[in-house]
Amino acid sequence: TVVENENIYRCTEVIANELTGAQDYALIRLDRPVKGFKPLILANKSANPGQSIFVVGHPSGIPAKLASAAEVRLTTQGYFKANLDTFGGNSGSPVFDAESRQVLGILVRGERDYKYDGVKQCNRVNKCPSTGCSGEDVTHIEYINKLLSK
Repeated sequence: TVVENENIYRCTEVIANELTGAQDYALIRLDRPVKGFKPLILANKSANPGQSIFVVGHPSGIPAKLASAAEVRLTTQGYFKANLDTFGGNSGSPVFDAESRQVLGILVRGERDYKYDGVKQCNRVNKCPSTGCSGEDVTHIEYINKLLSK
């Protein structure tokens, strides 16, 4: 794939960033306005347990993958947990409300993706039942909204 120069943007400033046990985000300023793309709409409400969500990203280096049929498990200060089907490479992906299609958060960390199978000597996908495992962590978009309103 060839990316044309007009579609390459550079960071000119890190406006805000945080990497803690609860937060993981960076808000940056680009070198110029983005043209030819429609911006995502950020939700102005917090995620709620049971809310239907989905994520689009590039897990494990594959082309874009839609992981739907997920829900918010619980909310806590700074982030929420969800049963999203994601892998390494999805970090930083927007997590959407399934109904409004607005961004509820940013995927930041989650379960172990693969487990080694000693018998077959290969890595296998770590399968978590919907009610099992801890889940994936998603930074609440409200933190970004607060930064943008300053």
